[in-house]
Amino acid sequence: WILATLAEALVHLGETKEAAAYYRFAAERFAGRWRDLASMRRQAREILRFNGQPQEWLEACFQFPAVVMFSGHMVDGAGRAPPRFTPEMEPAVREEIRSYLKQVRAGYGYSSAACGGDLIFCECLLEMDAKVNLVLPCPVNAFKRQSVLPGGPEWEKRFHDVLARATTMLIANSTGYGTSPADEANALGLIYANRILTGLAVLQAQALDLELKPVALWDGRPAEREGGTGSVVAEWESRQFQPHIVKVSFPNGTNGAAVAAPGTDAAPTPGPQLPREIRTMVFAEVMNFRKVSEHQLPAFVHEFKSLVARVVAALPAPPLVAETAGGTVQFVFAGLAEAARLALDLRDQATQIPWARLGLPADLNIRIALHAGPVFSYADPVTGRHSCLGAHVTRAANIQPSISPGQVYVSQEFAALAGAERLPGVTFEFLGHLPTTRLFEEALLYRLERRR
Repeated sequence: WILATLAEALVHLGETKEAAAYYRFAAERFAGRWRDLASMRRQAREILRFNGQPQEWLEACFQFPAVVMFSGHMVDGAGRAPPRFTPEMEPAVREEIRSYLKQVRAGYGYSSAACGGDLIFCECLLEMDAKVNLVLPCPVNAFKRQSVLPGGPEWEKRFHDVLARATTMLIANSTGYGTSPADEANALGLIYANRILTGLAVLQAQALDLELKPVALWDGRPAEREGGTGSVVAEWESRQFQPHIVKVSFPNGTNGAAVAAPGTDAAPTPGPQLPREIRTMVFAEVMNFRKVSEHQLPAFVHEFKSLVARVVAALPAPPLVAETAGGTVQFVFAGLAEAARLALDLRDQATQIPWARLGLPADLNIRIALHAGPVFSYADPVTGRHSCLGAHVTRAANIQPSISPGQVYVSQEFAALAGAERLPGVTFEFLGHLPTTRLFEEALLYRLERRR
């Protein structure tokens, strides 16, 4: 920080040549401490912007790594006809991926770990001592059965080698998804994992002020099924992410005929079925509600629950589910934006309630949690109203104990999905691992705020 202070003083004095020398020295001396260097560069940019000075010289002082997110085809299994990505194509694909990663100075990579493009990408990152961050759609054993073993025993060994050296690994659906044949035919888990992968890469790039580089190993064909590489490329492009395409070349220059992706013919699970959809859950709790006495309940309902009703009524789209019990309210939304707006509006207004003046306990406050994930959606036979079921429904409630009074916390999954959607008007402050209501469980949480 002494170097940064000296450089900033020189910037204020207009001595850019001398300032650049200090910034270059700091960049060399502290290479790898990207968060500190990003903060240094950000502060220098602000000074130059405030003084109306050019910034081009500053950018030349630093060589930051890029964040690279990847999607790609699996290697062809035995008997796939016509071929798409054969083992013989691997050397050329590996060389192109390696060359591109060096060109952009990849420092952080986000990928799944299927046999084929995913593992090749991860191996190339590890060759460069870059950080590999894995996102799997289901638990390791189920993922390995579906997406690694079809390539053969060599790919299984490479899979375990990458897992052992990965910096992080997130199981997007850790509640049993991928363990039944019906899951293999249901692409929702893959879609969810792909969006989380994209969002985590976005959040990493934003946190360190780095460039984000999407890469896809793709045959150029429209998606054969949702959740595959073609659909990822289409979704990236719809969000203005422009991927670098590593093309697979077919034998004899042909493009091959379209073939079904593996797993799409899985037999449905017998018995009743419910549709699954990605939904956003909001759980709000009035802290110290237990102190509200029986005779104070009418005032509480009049003030707090009426406030909640007004906040909900002001939303552009209503919640799919709204439930209240005592000092808690729970909502399910179709999307992220309305949920974020409700949480922040409710927080802002509830923290302004003069509880004591209204004859209620003075230390009442509110805390709010958000999470998003695949849930079962159905019409409740008892109430006739829309309802949702599944492990993701209770995740927002599980993180309540860690939330400070008057704050809105979100799960890593919510923050990632918001990053993938480029949700406007909000920011996410990383808080780290915090305890949940589940015994011995911690969760990566973020603080949600409005962008100022």
